[in-house]
Amino acid sequence: MKIQITEDQYRNLKRQKSIDRILDKISSQGMGSLDTYELETLGNENNPNFDEKSFLISKIKYIVEKYGSIFLKGLTQYELPIYGQTSQEIHLVNELSTDFVNIIAYGGPDGKTELAEYPVNYDELDLITLKSIDDVINDYEYGE
Repeated sequence: MKIQITEDQYRNLKRQKSIDRILDKISSQGMGSLDTYELETLGNENNPNFDEKSFLISKIKYIVEKYGSIFLKGLTQYELPIYGQTSQEIHLVNELSTDFVNIIAYGGPDGKTELAEYPVNYDELDLITLKSIDDVINDYEYGE
């Protein structure tokens, strides 16, 4: 019997897995071992004024500052996060840098021809795109 879960349930499970990972780290290495966004994750767990978009932008920028620019293609099993899509083109997040993401537009008869490349500020990304980027980062950094 296959169990179906909703997207919200899936996100809650991923969030709980992240919290569990942080708590495991505290128990084995102490509070001083936590980085900035791990502390923010714990601090925002029950905050009713929590701004998820701002938190994700801060987290992504923190990871980029920690590792340098990150090219997402081939990094994990996840597909590249979608920035925009029409019937003729798909615009995918290809690279994360400190101040912006690099988008590549694909199209053509096979949908695989690179049409354009352009930067987009993090603030211009919607929450769904930011969550997709976060999924890729978590999968790469923590195997989640």
